[in-house]
Amino acid sequence: LASAAQAGMHVTAGERLTDGNLRRVLAYVCPSAHDEIRAGWSTISVSGILSNVANKQLLEGYMEESAEWKEISVIKNVKDFKENTHYRMLDNSEYEEVGAAGEIKHGTLGEENYTTKANTFAKMFSLTRHDIINDDLSAFDALRVRLGRGSAQKMRKVFWTKFVNNGSFFTTARTNYIEGGTTNLGTDYVGLQLGVDAFRNMRTPTADGAKKVGGQATLLLVPPELETTALRLYAPLAAAELTDINPWAGKFKPVVVDELSD
Repeated sequence: LASAAQAGMHVTAGERLTDGNLRRVLAYVCPSAHDEIRAGWSTISVSGILSNVANKQLLEGYMEESAEWKEISVIKNVKDFKENTHYRMLDNSEYEEVGAAGEIKHGTLGEENYTTKANTFAKMFSLTRHDIINDDLSAFDALRVRLGRGSAQKMRKVFWTKFVNNGSFFTTARTNYIEGGTTNLGTDYVGLQLGVDAFRNMRTPTADGAKKVGGQATLLLVPPELETTALRLYAPLAAAELTDINPWAGKFKPVVVDELSD
């Protein structure tokens, strides 16, 4: 019905697919097969049409869920379900002064790697013909949207569970972790200043020359409990005194993730 309506058929509110309107619907969605429909609609396959509508509704449900994980991650492709190893080249290639004898020192190369493994997640609902026909309120139509939403919800859960529990990645040795009472995020700017300092002083591994990572932070990732604090740090402050001006106004866009509460 959705495809027929897009093709120009007049569909009234609450109209359902029945034996009485099936041929007219198919004539709109399969105009090239109209003659076959007249001869006998049982020879026409509508699986492609139905799957197209279903996929649109699945995608609609998927897009309804927020996906903050995309803002702080990179998507990698894999070819199969085996464990895949990803490499990053390291190098100590910073130039050094050439002495009077003209000796040029050798640089060093290394690599850093991490592994990923793809998996399959699914959910299935079974509806009988009687379920569909007796569904006066078209409640089952929402199942496709809900299935799409369930896909996005699972992706969020898998990603943020790994993020929150990734103690081997966020460590003081990797210079991407700080702790202590003064590192708490507050509107006194102290904790945020320590975080900014740590970010700007992060260094690459020794095999990479222990170089400063560099770059400018643009996002402030927080749980819902710190959303108000993050918004205040992001907002400009109309201050009477110079010392009361918010130095971080507009610097770090707040990204609020419910799963960080866990």
